[in-house]
Amino acid sequence: MSDSPALRVHRFASTREAYDVSQCYDEITDGDVLVVEGEKAIAVLMGAWPVAITAGHGEFHSGAMESASSVSDGRYAGSVAVAKEVADELGLTIEAYHLEPGPAVHRFESSAEAVAAAERGDVEEGAVLVVVFERAAAVWMNRLAVALTAEAGAFQPVAILRRPPREYACGKWAASVDAAERIAREYRYELAEPAPGHQPGQRSVCPDGVVRTVEAATDNPAALVATLAMDDGTAFPAHSCELVDAARVAAAKAAARQASAHIAHRPDPQDPAWCKAVTDLEDALGYLRHADPDAAEELMGGRTRRITLEIPRTLVAKGDILHGFGARLTVLDTDVTATPDGDAEWWAKVEGVTTADRRATYREPWRVAIALGTAMWDIVTVERVIPEPLA
Repeated sequence: MSDSPALRVHRFASTREAYDVSQCYDEITDGDVLVVEGEKAIAVLMGAWPVAITAGHGEFHSGAMESASSVSDGRYAGSVAVAKEVADELGLTIEAYHLEPGPAVHRFESSAEAVAAAERGDVEEGAVLVVVFERAAAVWMNRLAVALTAEAGAFQPVAILRRPPREYACGKWAASVDAAERIAREYRYELAEPAPGHQPGQRSVCPDGVVRTVEAATDNPAALVATLAMDDGTAFPAHSCELVDAARVAAAKAAARQASAHIAHRPDPQDPAWCKAVTDLEDALGYLRHADPDAAEELMGGRTRRITLEIPRTLVAKGDILHGFGARLTVLDTDVTATPDGDAEWWAKVEGVTTADRRATYREPWRVAIALGTAMWDIVTVERVIPEPLA
């Protein structure tokens, strides 16, 4: 049943027999290699646990959380080397992660305990943190415990990286990410959906709040960050930028055209459905200006019409021409903010359309503001450019 004792290799007819014998007989000791050729399985006895290091495992345990070469500070590295020799002889394959020492794996009772240990310095950078009872696995990277699983607990969600975790810090922790995801799959934890990476042509919200188009993404190995070069010559760290969701462009274009048709054909500021169409149009165009300026230009740069609307003041939008104070005023910006007293206030920054309009009001852009409660029912007249509805 055994080859040379020096090799510590034991051969069996089945993994069930191998498992049972490993628990009952002193001739099989910690670190021995168990081989079941018929089930294409090779295991190393780790303490009382025969752990498979091949894809085939039968009755052996397949849940080694880390490389067998690195368990217990490399105690079983020699066993793995012997197992590889046997695997080569039989034409079997040892799982690649067992052949080289991988990232350290630490198990904790709770994610809060894991974070505390990492922050104390008890966990090295790149270590994998596993909390079985919370179904969570994380990697300690850049002093952040980043969960790669849907269950995060006290860990940071993977979306905080703003890019796929393997790409973060120029791939410094790719091996740790691979190990954490492998453990999650073995234990059937649900993996979280990471944020997508940045590619040329994508639109991204920059730290200053401006939406720009990415021209190039460049890794900086010295700083362990990626830098995004934007279409206007600016540059920002990739982790501080957030991709604009571009998945709804077609739906937004369709919604804009549908809303335009409703606004143009059935103007009625007393009709909630009509007011909703006005809001839907502005929402769709606002989304398109961020996500796909070409699509917004296609709508607004082609056939358009200027219509006059009576709408609640709160529906006034940037670009409208507001009738008020005996003049026509171009709306440069509008928003709702809090006053120093804590009350909500609607305001618009405006400027006279013509010289006569500016003489009747102010020669420079100026601000008009009223209480939000009043603005919600105050009906005003605006001129607005909308896409021409499709025939």
